[in-house]
Amino acid sequence: MAEAGDSGGGGGGEAGPGSLPLPCLFPPGSTATPRHLPAPCAPQRCRDPFVRRRAGRGDEEEDEEEEEKVVSAETSLLNKLIRTSLVESSHAVEILQRDPNSPLYSIRTFEELPLKKELLQGIYMMGFNRPSKIQETALPMMLAYPPQNLIAQSQSGTGKTAAFVLAMLSRVNATEKYPQCLCLAPTYELALQIGCVIEAIGRFCADIKVTYAVRGNRVPQGTVLKEQIVIGTPGTMLDWCFKRKVVDVKKITLFVLDEADIMIDTQGLSFQSIRIQRALPKSCQMLLFSATFKSTVREFAGQIVSNPIMIKLREDELTLSNIRQYYFVCRSREEKYEALCNIYGSITIGQAMIFCQTRRSADWLAVAMTQDGHQVAILTAELTVVQRANVIQRFRSGKEKVLIATNVCARGIDVQQVTIVVNFSLPTNQQGEPDFETYLHRIGRTGRFGKNGIAFSMLQSQDVALVEMIEEHFQTRIKRLDPGDMEEIEKLEN
Repeated sequence: MAEAGDSGGGGGGEAGPGSLPLPCLFPPGSTATPRHLPAPCAPQRCRDPFVRRRAGRGDEEEDEEEEEKVVSAETSLLNKLIRTSLVESSHAVEILQRDPNSPLYSIRTFEELPLKKELLQGIYMMGFNRPSKIQETALPMMLAYPPQNLIAQSQSGTGKTAAFVLAMLSRVNATEKYPQCLCLAPTYELALQIGCVIEAIGRFCADIKVTYAVRGNRVPQGTVLKEQIVIGTPGTMLDWCFKRKVVDVKKITLFVLDEADIMIDTQGLSFQSIRIQRALPKSCQMLLFSATFKSTVREFAGQIVSNPIMIKLREDELTLSNIRQYYFVCRSREEKYEALCNIYGSITIGQAMIFCQTRRSADWLAVAMTQDGHQVAILTAELTVVQRANVIQRFRSGKEKVLIATNVCARGIDVQQVTIVVNFSLPTNQQGEPDFETYLHRIGRTGRFGKNGIAFSMLQSQDVALVEMIEEHFQTRIKRLDPGDMEEIEKLEN
């Protein structure tokens, strides 16, 4: 049974029952003029990973290319794009702080909510038929009367976006043609993705319109906006509210702040958000959402939201208990590749993910495996977010059996057919020590959904100490294998 999720509708890509097509960075079916929706940025060029020759490259250990860094906003957008279903959690929603005068309850169906029939129709047209965990508790609070302020923490894919979109569409008075709801997101792309969800859920609400306060969408001073919902980034929204005065902040009844943890990590955005919020009327309902609930987020939330109800959904913790871990000691990159080939020749593999520390190593490995007849996809930070999302969707649908990646996708990719994860090199930090968190998230791509998984790590003799540190840190055992011992490798399948 599908649940209402974070993903946006529209665009290309394949989607199964109860899921949304991928990707959508621009609202589907929009009749917006250029003022409503800016032209998309030119896509980044995608370097073909297979144009490089296999020979003539130095060992990965001699590769001076730094590990790719992906900003948190890109990771958040990628997670929104690749979600075709919700993250199922066995944890109950925790209420951290409550209004003693407010009765709290949860719902099991959307019909229990005070939703217009057009919104129910929109939800069901998307293929969703019951609320997610976070929505069961958050939606009654968000839709209550009198309006209540809310701070909600829940990881990506649990339905936060759909929840506050339902709140915005419910609070709007469609007969009034002026901005009534403001929604802030940290980046242009995330703002447009929220718009996709609004367009999908609100497809039958013909009188409710959306406009975008994002870069490139210039409005002359004195323009009269007739759209009831304004989605944007803090800088442009600040300009629209105070310099161009096209948004009357005193008429705003609902203020949504999405991705609060990213706002805090991005210079200037938290200050701009606070300035906008402080200009809103005291009666304006405040909804703040965050994927994490660190002390910095709580401090920021305290400046944005007064007398809030706080709720959170604890993340399911990754565990190594159902993952068998092994390592090979190899003399060169070529010997690592031979060990990888031995694994493929000895074990029945559904799909595999192979992690490299650098783009250069990932490119080399993709060429080698392709020349040996394997169906390979490659995922690196130089691809645009939409390109990355499409690569992941192709891998999920089985069009490629192997996904070679740098750390850009160590988190958030749940593919049931992944039976093996390979660390072509162990993840390390700038001090040359093991990156324990990245290791956990890498090998956590196998052993998902309660199944058993196998993880292999390829390393040189000087890196054996890293394995010992990982064993001590996680209180786990990683068994050494001989790269050429086919008989020992074959036993792993039993």
